[in-house]
Amino acid sequence: MRYASWSDCSECKARLATTVIYVYNTYMTKKLTITVSDEVYEGLHRRVGRRKISRFIDDLARKHVIDRHSADYWLTASKQELRRAYAQEAAYEATRETEFKEEDKRWLDGLIGDALRAGDETR
Repeated sequence: MRYASWSDCSECKARLATTVIYVYNTYMTKKLTITVSDEVYEGLHRRVGRRKISRFIDDLARKHVIDRHSADYWLTASKQELRRAYAQEAAYEATRETEFKEEDKRWLDGLIGDALRAGDETR
């Protein structure tokens, strides 16, 4: 049986609806050997956990060495960091809400004025 398009075929729709594509943020990693004191090593194991030390050190260093304004920074940012950034942006917008409203009003008033002037010119 031939269909005019794939959207006419219910089997095609079902197959398309069940197709899941997973996309992960991947980035290159480099192995690094560092030397720390015994106290620091034991503290890392106690507080962070055995297999989480690399991620912990990466997160600490990231704040100091990567430019927050680059796209690569946000592509590899942790969920916690993204949540913090969204919260900061929401707080910023909340404190500036009246300023934004006034700016929007001036902009709209300018558009209305332009439209009225354009209407006068056509008459």
